[in-house]
Amino acid sequence: THDGDQAWRNVLQADARRITRSLARDRDPFARVRGYERMAFFSRLDGAAQEYELFVPPAYRDGRAWPVLITLHGYKGNAGDYFRNTFGLARDYEGGETLLGHGRTGEAPRQGPMIVIAPTGRGQAYYRHAGEVDVLEALADVQARFRTDPRRIYITGGSMGGTGAAYLPYRHPDLFAASAA
Repeated sequence: THDGDQAWRNVLQADARRITRSLARDRDPFARVRGYERMAFFSRLDGAAQEYELFVPPAYRDGRAWPVLITLHGYKGNAGDYFRNTFGLARDYEGGETLLGHGRTGEAPRQGPMIVIAPTGRGQAYYRHAGEVDVLEALADVQARFRTDPRRIYITGGSMGGTGAAYLPYRHPDLFAASAA
């Protein structure tokens, strides 16, 4: 097999063991996530798993409430690409993208002390209807797992994501502290 394939298989097996141990102890397997992770929740709309990208600062502790930045991708992009292009990931020796959460060759994104979420927004839905629900449910999932500051929830995006970053605060003015589109 390819060395990169085996390395990735080892990462996935280690993750599976960690998740299994946490579940056996009736604990959230992602409560200690630091760095980059791909997460998911089951949507109340249709029960489908909806992915989102997450960055939790390595310095995260439950002792304080953390600000949240929601980043919205453009029409031809996706949450993973937008997250990687915005914050950057190191490349592994084969030129592939490296997931920060697995400590391979990644380095932490250059950003401030905040939790960052990049929801999928149901693809090209312009963050309306099901796309709007997706963003709000991704935020709720993060708020259930981590201590966040409800007074410091920010939203940004470019292109279609900029439309969402303007539309969502208009629809939910009490939720967002600021928006940049």
